[in-house]
Amino acid sequence: MSSIGAINESVLTARTAKVRHGYLPSLDGWRAIAIISVILYHDSLHRMGPVTTLWFWRCGDRGVDLFFAISGILICSRLLDEERVTRSISLTKFYIRRFFRIIPPAFLYLTVLAIAGVLKLVPSPWIDWAGAAMFFRNYLPVTSAGWYSAHFWSLSMEEHFYLVIPGLLVLITRSRLKVFGGLVLAMTAWHFFVLLKMDHTLEHVRTDTRITFLLIPAMFAIMLQSPDLRRRLTQWTRWWLIILVAAVGYITATIWLNSISGILLTSIIEPTLLSMLLLSTVLHPANLLSRFLELRFMRFIGQISYSLYLWQQLFFVNHFGTKTNLLALSALPWWVRAIATFICAYASYRLLEKPLIKLGHRLAPPATAGRNDSEENKTSSRE
Repeated sequence: MSSIGAINESVLTARTAKVRHGYLPSLDGWRAIAIISVILYHDSLHRMGPVTTLWFWRCGDRGVDLFFAISGILICSRLLDEERVTRSISLTKFYIRRFFRIIPPAFLYLTVLAIAGVLKLVPSPWIDWAGAAMFFRNYLPVTSAGWYSAHFWSLSMEEHFYLVIPGLLVLITRSRLKVFGGLVLAMTAWHFFVLLKMDHTLEHVRTDTRITFLLIPAMFAIMLQSPDLRRRLTQWTRWWLIILVAAVGYITATIWLNSISGILLTSIIEPTLLSMLLLSTVLHPANLLSRFLELRFMRFIGQISYSLYLWQQLFFVNHFGTKTNLLALSALPWWVRAIATFICAYASYRLLEKPLIKLGHRLAPPATAGRNDSEENKTSSRE
């Protein structure tokens, strides 16, 4: 989820009065939905009368896919915006900002995890820890003992995306949409080959079988650079899309996943629909969904979503029956674990994440601004 650390604001080509300094507030709301979905997926099933978290308990992992969609669109958009403004893309500046954005919070969590492992508070196999630290965690099996670093699978995939896509945009200046479309088809064919050979080992988390969840959103970012395609996307991303996404998402989550053809269809359909759903608020900031996502509470949760994603793994383990000796966390009431997660995440965000993001921006100023930290709304810059 990097998402989940990769997720950042972008200036899309056309601006409205509500979009200032490149800040797209509805995307913070989407981040909030994504991280809440992940937490509810990791936790026990909750019921309160007719209300239940059953859907999230079964399908809340789709929150990571939502993080991927945001990241794919905005990373690619930001790079293309830089090219439009400066006539080039600086890979050096991009990686400096990425380093200060992603690495320090991630390694703070891994340091705490290593200490807890040495003290025998939690199991922490060294190979799993090393896989998380070196971002190849998505090629290691997920075991009960390795649970506490397992969420680095999504960060690993996003890091792999960062290593390839910026350079690809620099090298290919024409026919980018066709090239990315060809990559999507090639990776889908590879996914089919992997499943045909009945090699299901980690196929749901490996970069080579899940990269379409980042490539397809990146294609939409390329499409937005064309005024004609942008107008068409504006027409296609109306309120009715929300109903379509919900219906198709339910079908893919409950039926299609039982077949190879279904898995392959979801690898294309789901990231496409998620991307269009995001654009339905970015391109239509005045609709009701956008207004809900822009509520202060939603935006705040979205702003600290990266730290929340990192730290929730220590406290929400009940879904998979992971055992821990760390203060018997799994036995604590959900609200106690939620508060503990928030305290850790907010401390990480305020004391480490936010200051280092500013440092990264000073060392490598972006061509287009994201959030403005000095604004009274206290939204933080997260390129």
